[in-house]
Amino acid sequence: MDTIVDHIKKKTLKRFLIGVDLECTCWPNEMVGAPDRSEREVIEIGLAAIDMETLRIVGNHSVLIKPERHPGLSTFCTSLTTITNEMIQNSPLFGEGLSQAMDWLSQFEDDYAWCSWGMFDLHHLQMESAQKGIELELRSSLHFNAKTIYSQSHPRLRRRGMKSALAHEGVELLGEHHRGIDDATNMARLIIHEQNQRLARVRTLP
Repeated sequence: MDTIVDHIKKKTLKRFLIGVDLECTCWPNEMVGAPDRSEREVIEIGLAAIDMETLRIVGNHSVLIKPERHPGLSTFCTSLTTITNEMIQNSPLFGEGLSQAMDWLSQFEDDYAWCSWGMFDLHHLQMESAQKGIELELRSSLHFNAKTIYSQSHPRLRRRGMKSALAHEGVELLGEHHRGIDDATNMARLIIHEQNQRLARVRTLP
């Protein structure tokens, strides 16, 4: 089965692959009166860029965003993400945060596809953009579900979270799990490692 890189290269001629990971407002399940899941808002867009030709991470970036509906982060959210109210107090709102992310992506011109670990990130960006009347410039036609592609190559590891996939591959998790920039970067490291392992196996074939 194809690696993530091989799969994407068969689908697009883009050179760069951008790992995208969102962190959103959240509350504990047992919290009485907790907002509905549809009211979640992005508080961080984490980005990590892979050059699929050289198999190197060529940049990463974090955009912190101030939520509008529920501007005060729950203690649960801060404990999960390490993002505090002080960190986002002077951050842009969602529309401007998206623009900042796209400004950073402009260095790759139009030569990139993007991926996330699962479909939540794409679906949430589409939902929140629609709710707030903002055009989402990240094209869904260039989005790839890295989790599904990885699972197809590892049928015994279906529905595996990224943290456990890293452990399975023997790749150390760096930074903080559930921080957008760290999760995006670790996803990029996993993708590169998987591809390098495939290339190493090919080189040893008779």
